[in-house]
Amino acid sequence: MQEQGAEFGPKTLVFTDGLNSLLQDAKNARQFQMDMQTIQKTAKIIRDDLFQHDGFKFDGNFNKSCQQEAVPSSLKALVSMIIHGTSIKEEYDSQAALTISQLIQLN
Repeated sequence: MQEQGAEFGPKTLVFTDGLNSLLQDAKNARQFQMDMQTIQKTAKIIRDDLFQHDGFKFDGNFNKSCQQEAVPSSLKALVSMIIHGTSIKEEYDSQAALTISQLIQLN
């Protein structure tokens, strides 16, 4: 004769607060991991663009677009988004974004 409830196997007590805390921790860890993967992909794209970019060639004169030509547009876009936010209406060629982009490229 089988005891009542034995067909379900061992029993586990779950406390709502503890379970919610565990689920929240797991969710936060997953979000952090996804964010880090996105940052790694972005860094790889920017680095590839930096190494492939011809850059500005000095011929004795500075033309009006020499700063814009000195760094890849992907780096300018990233720096501009960090400074000004992610609005696509912002110009990528602000003086601050260009200067920081050039510093990053030279380092």
